[in-house]
Amino acid sequence: MKRLFLGGTCGENPWRDPYISTLTNAGVLPEQIFNPVLPPGTWNDEAKAAEDAVKADPQAIMLFHLTDPRSTAPKSISVYSYIQLLFSFYRKRNRTAVMFDTFEDAGVQKSIKAIEMDIINRFGSDVVLPNFGSAVDYIISEGNNNPLFAFFLSGTCGNNPMRQRLIDTLVARNFSRNRLFDPNVGPEGWSENTQFLEDQAMLGYSHTFCYIGDPMEDRPNDSGISLYSGVEALSAAFDDPNRVVITCNPNDFSGYAKDAVEKMLSDFQLHLPNLRVYTKLEESIEPISQLLK
Repeated sequence: MKRLFLGGTCGENPWRDPYISTLTNAGVLPEQIFNPVLPPGTWNDEAKAAEDAVKADPQAIMLFHLTDPRSTAPKSISVYSYIQLLFSFYRKRNRTAVMFDTFEDAGVQKSIKAIEMDIINRFGSDVVLPNFGSAVDYIISEGNNNPLFAFFLSGTCGNNPMRQRLIDTLVARNFSRNRLFDPNVGPEGWSENTQFLEDQAMLGYSHTFCYIGDPMEDRPNDSGISLYSGVEALSAAFDDPNRVVITCNPNDFSGYAKDAVEKMLSDFQLHLPNLRVYTKLEESIEPISQLLK
């Protein structure tokens, strides 16, 4: 019997309950549906083992609904940085590295550590750089070994000065500024040409260094996807796109988060053109029902 894993957004959004009812009304058996969301305080090793077993089942269908969690956080950390990072790891593992900063918010830091461990488990510990100095040394070393390649500086934007600090340090050590592509041009500086250059970088024509840190700006009018939901969805899509369905509507979000979601969906189309992606949750009912037969 095929099973359905209901992944994606958690928080205070109750989307799973009506979706389960709609699926069962469409003929899907209740025992085929695995809902990983449990009441507070009930998560334990047994629950984790049950979830891991469903996700590891090659016959299971994976649905990821990425929407507004309807919960607030002091900072909005864009999931798009992680989406870019994973695309790069899967496309060019030997030419990608990441540096994770620390966060004051405990919830954000917990997600960061979960993503860091997932990356280490998938790609090895050598791709995670421990500090700023190691990031500088990595870029200089890889640049010397591969003089024809440029470096795509992806990751956190906002008001965080890390990217500019990195550029200044590299230039001071005689690294060519022309080999450093910085996509953080601000809303008014973004253009189709910038998008084209970023797409080329992500497709593999460069090394990628990704910095994940605090954007150092409050975005009170933003609503954002939980960090781990987007990463989990993309990892599953790369592992086996034939059993993954993703639903995500940019209009569920606001402000900076909406722009990030639109970019994320564009990247899904660019890198995984055959992936089942729908903008409305109800559009997934029929393909899910067919996949579970």
